[in-house]
Amino acid sequence: VDEVRDIYSATFPELTNATVEGPEDKGDKLVYKFVKTAGAKG
Repeated sequence: VDEVRDIYSATFPELTNATVEGPEDKGDKLVYKFVKTAGAKG
């Protein structure tokens, strides 16, 4: 999952600080979610 996040972070920079939730069992698949971390600008 971390390797997938690293690959997609080149296209989606908000994933660099995202946390991973899961896995959640959905039938015969495991689903992971990338959750954006809220940060302060400044």
